[in-house]
Amino acid sequence: MDHVARLHREPHIPAALMAPEANVIRVTIAQRESAADHISGPKPDGKIGSMIEVMLGASA
Repeated sequence: MDHVARLHREPHIPAALMAPEANVIRVTIAQRESAADHISGPKPDGKIGSMIEVMLGASA
């Protein structure tokens, strides 16, 4: 293959949550799931908190 070169990509720093930021997310989800005065949408069932924990554990 003639005249073929690698693509040039600028180096980048990955964006990641710090521990305090992850804790804010956990607290917010816990408050939403324990809310007795839930008004709209489906009733909290704990699934969102579980999904968030999986995403944080998997570095998603």
